Amino acid sequence: EEKRKLSREITRTLDQIVASRKMENILQDKYVTNREGRMVIPVKSGNQHDIKGLIHDASQSKQTVFMEPEEAVSLNNRLREVQILIQDEIHRILTELSRYLARFQTSFVNTDTSLLESSIAFAKAEFNLRIRGSVPKFSQNESFSLIDLRHPLLVYQGVDVVPNSVTLSEEFPILLLSGPNAGGKTVLLKAIGLAAQMARCGLPIASAEGSSLPFLENLDAIVGDLQSVGENLSSFSSHIARLTYALKHKGRKNLILVDEICGATDPEEGAALARSFIENFGEQGVFAVVTSHLGPLKEKWDLRTGLRHGSLEFNPKSGKPTFQLLLGFPGRSLALTLAESMGVPDLILNRARSYLSPESQRQSRDLGEIQDLKVQLLELKTHAQADRADAAKAKEQYLGLVSKFREQRDRWMQKAIEKTDKKIESLIEEAGQQRIRDRSLQDIKADLPEIIRARPLASKIQTLEEFKSLFKPGTPAYSPRLGRQVIIQSDPDSKGQVLVLADSMRIQVPWHGLSAPVPASNDLGERVIRRQSMSGSGANGTSTSTSSGLTDELEFCSLDLRGKRVDEALSHLEKWLDQCLRKQKDRVKIIHGFGTEQLKKSVRQYLSKSDYVQRWDAGDQTGGGDGVTWVYLAD
Repeated sequence: EEKRKLSREITRTLDQIVASRKMENILQDKYVTNREGRMVIPVKSGNQHDIKGLIHDASQSKQTVFMEPEEAVSLNNRLREVQILIQDEIHRILTELSRYLARFQTSFVNTDTSLLESSIAFAKAEFNLRIRGSVPKFSQNESFSLIDLRHPLLVYQGVDVVPNSVTLSEEFPILLLSGPNAGGKTVLLKAIGLAAQMARCGLPIASAEGSSLPFLENLDAIVGDLQSVGENLSSFSSHIARLTYALKHKGRKNLILVDEICGATDPEEGAALARSFIENFGEQGVFAVVTSHLGPLKEKWDLRTGLRHGSLEFNPKSGKPTFQLLLGFPGRSLALTLAESMGVPDLILNRARSYLSPESQRQSRDLGEIQDLKVQLLELKTHAQADRADAAKAKEQYLGLVSKFREQRDRWMQKAIEKTDKKIESLIEEAGQQRIRDRSLQDIKADLPEIIRARPLASKIQTLEEFKSLFKPGTPAYSPRLGRQVIIQSDPDSKGQVLVLADSMRIQVPWHGLSAPVPASNDLGERVIRRQSMSGSGANGTSTSTSSGLTDELEFCSLDLRGKRVDEALSHLEKWLDQCLRKQKDRVKIIHGFGTEQLKKSVRQYLSKSDYVQRWDAGDQTGGGDGVTWVYLAD
């Protein structure tokens, strides 16, 4: 309150100085402004010695200096002291609030933890929707059963992935994948590893419901070219180093993934070394998935090793891989077939076939026969799946017919019951008419129950207690004085005044001047009647106003700053606000438009710092939107 009084007194003192005739040749312009929290007046550069006071600032052009006259120094000093006291009080209040909120630190931490857990859960759910996956179970018997497994990254990118079911059990813990190049062996191997690792991290995996796998302690992936020039390791030596490191794993809590085992060396020696490593994995009791093109690894395995073959299907008719996994059979690499499909000349292909050893040719024939069997099995599987789909469709149609029959039966029974009820009522009514045939129609009507329409809420509240119970803050009400619906913002104060929100205005009105909200049609009628009563015709035909002060409450003046530069607009705004204060305007309107929003931001920044301004609001959609700012001036 003291700050407002001091501001008014300083402004009044400086206004008198500015209005003085002897200051006309000294001042640059007749207005009062604020510099560094002190009220000053603009003085022409070179005339500052003609006024006793302090210089606080100068314009960018150096044509104007802003001086604090001697008459306002003591007032400005006290105003500065009051501002410091206000800041100290704000600091004290914020300190008390901080200490109060510190008591709830544990609750805040728990809330933050709950929000974090919820956010993680929602992220997992969203991820699961995108990969069309499921939450796997951790198996107690230490086995893998991944149903319709897919690579999650491919599914996430929207690729139409061929699903494959993979099983690693106590009997067959090692899976050796073979098949043509670009047939999907490495992708399947990575999909198995990703499923195991994602399950360890508590994430859903890209597989169907019912999938299970053990909770692994170690997952060792030997995939890709691991050569290192810095460590003097070639592709093969780095590969062998990783395989040697994997030998330390023991037990079913370990999974080893090897892509193209020992493939970067002599095929005969590489196959012998690979077989030795795989047999050792079987002896160590680990789970392993291995891919290879080496022919010797496709036969002559001891059952005690626990190895099962798996091959990725190749369609010889189309000459393209199908990416379908078939367990129990090794697959051909089909290097010559792929070379032929890529346009290698027949001369090269025939010469290459002549170089094949008799054993390789025999193995190729045997694998070809197996390949034909696989094709037949896949065709049978496809037909079986089609038959199952047709059966499921027929079952669905049958269930639909049963449901439709039941609905029709229920409707028919309901109609029959209603028809019977009406017939019974008719018979009862006829019997009743026989009993009361001597009574008049008026007597019968008198006995009928009376239907009374519910009355609206009482328009007047009798007591303050009744008002408080019916009109809580936030509830709607009707103000006859304002002629519109309002929203209650507070309880009645000691003087019986209630703060209400009418459109974008907050106004205090007496509680006994409010009533229950009226329907929309009544509200419109009330407004029409009120407008007619407020604007009637006089005896001479001229319009006379009988408003009860509402127009005064809504009175404002406006300033249009569109098209002006920022510095020009702010200078004009400062003078205009000073004039509005002298005219005792409470609420004014500034039009700055949208444009690049630079003018709007500068105007609002200025208003936020101005001592003239109590607060400001952006315009609503019906009053210019964000291109208008409403300013409420300080008292």
